[in-house]
Amino acid sequence: MNRLFVLSCLISLALPPARAKAEIAFGESVEWIAADSDRIVIGKVVNAERATGQDMIVYDIATISITQTLKGEKAASATFLVRSFLSGVAKHWMKDDVELLFFLVKRERSTETEKLPKNCDWIVRDDHNHACAIYLAKIDRPSAYSFPTYTREFEILTEPRDIVKQVENFIASLPKDWSAKSHKVETPWNSTVQKKLYSGSTSFLTVPVDEQLEKIGRTWSKSDSSKQRLEGAKILRYFKNDINIEILKSLLDDPNFSDATMHKSVPGQAAMALVWHKKLYHVRQAAYDALREFHIEVTAPILEEPLEGEDK
Repeated sequence: MNRLFVLSCLISLALPPARAKAEIAFGESVEWIAADSDRIVIGKVVNAERATGQDMIVYDIATISITQTLKGEKAASATFLVRSFLSGVAKHWMKDDVELLFFLVKRERSTETEKLPKNCDWIVRDDHNHACAIYLAKIDRPSAYSFPTYTREFEILTEPRDIVKQVENFIASLPKDWSAKSHKVETPWNSTVQKKLYSGSTSFLTVPVDEQLEKIGRTWSKSDSSKQRLEGAKILRYFKNDINIEILKSLLDDPNFSDATMHKSVPGQAAMALVWHKKLYHVRQAAYDALREFHIEVTAPILEEPLEGEDK
């Protein structure tokens, strides 16, 4: 028998049908970029060269004159590699002749270390689309190489002093024993970042897992929005303590559900046959999963209710 199953339809929690086929968008907060960088400096590009790697691919090599160090070793200058898919960007930075905020990572963090040009210990971090280098001055023309400064408050910073202060304050807030970990959080609808990232579907922002994220998780878990309660439960699974355990327990009887159906193809029939029609309680599921990760014994809540059909 043909057992190709097709999951159809979802959700009171899901997005409107007109957006369902659009592309999901991702961004990174400046706080996570700072947390994930080994060195953060401000300076102008004073030299841009090309170098051929062991893989015979040509890379940009940029040298900057440093005016301020926000994280990592201090020096008057730094030379770093730009990944090959960003070819030519270093010359543009030098031509623009303005200060940029550069986020650098150690060469050994690259999965392609053996392929890279030799004698370059640093690489400018990137998000797989753009180099993490933020302009700290206005330029006369629109730049394809400017990097947006998204914050974990779901805002976009444009003023240089605000950008630098945001990074400095975040770095100062980190405990000495903090281990860099990230979480992709769904951006609130109509927030500044959501509007920027929006491409017809859901958008996510990568943020650091720290005390500030825990505060967001606690607030969202008590929200009137079921989507935020779901995100809140997912966030709190990183933070095991008595307060969060009680919040998660309170979500085990969350009333929100999605209306979901599954169909299967039937040989000789054009129409799909219904397999099941259920209520799915996603907020309860997220809270229950978090509590199980905490090894907290609780009675399993009702996570789904059959409405029609038979699950096979």
